[in-house]
This record gives sequence, structure tokens and C-alpha cells, in this order.
Amino acid sequence: EVAELKSERLAVDAKVKVLETEQERNQNALAERDQAREEVSRMQAQVARYADDIMKLSDRNAQLNSKLQRAEEKLHDLHGEAPPAQSEAAETKPGNWLQRLQKW
Repeated sequence: EVAELKSERLAVDAKVKVLETEQERNQNALAERDQAREEVSRMQAQVARYADDIMKLSDRNAQLNSKLQRAEEKLHDLHGEAPPAQSEAAETKPGNWLQRLQKW
């Protein structure tokens, strides 16, 4: 009977070790999941900041394009020339405005 109890005790000890190992793995997995969630949250915040920056830059670009168009219209008025068509102004590459101004 003592041998049977010792054998049963060893079996219980082995099962406890298996369960402890499983619990440790689960805790590690939960910690990794929490870290991943935090990283995703940080990335989402960063994406939101980038989107906000893009919107601000887009607005600023629109303001500058409008200002450039008004300046070109004033320049054409000063020289008595017709301003370029909207499509031409829209297709203009950013560096070409200085060259066009120098021509006039």
C-alpha cells in the first residue's frame, strides 16, 4: 500500500509539474499578447499623427497653390497677358513656376 501511495504521489507530482509548465507558458503568452496590443496601440497613434500631418500639409499645399495662382494672375495683369488656363496651372510642376516668372 505504501508503494502504491508513493507511485500515486509521483504521478500527482508529475501532473502538477505539467500544469505549472502549462500555466507558465500561458502567462508568457498573455504577456506577449499584452505587449503586442501596446505596440499596436502605439502604431495606431503614430498613424493618426501621420494622417494629421498629411492633412495639414495638404491644406498648406492648397493654400500655397492658391497663392501661386493669384501671384501668376497679378503678374499676367501687370504684363497685359492672359493668365494660363486652369489645367495648365494645375499640371505645372513645382519647380517650373520660377522659370515661368523669369520669362515674363
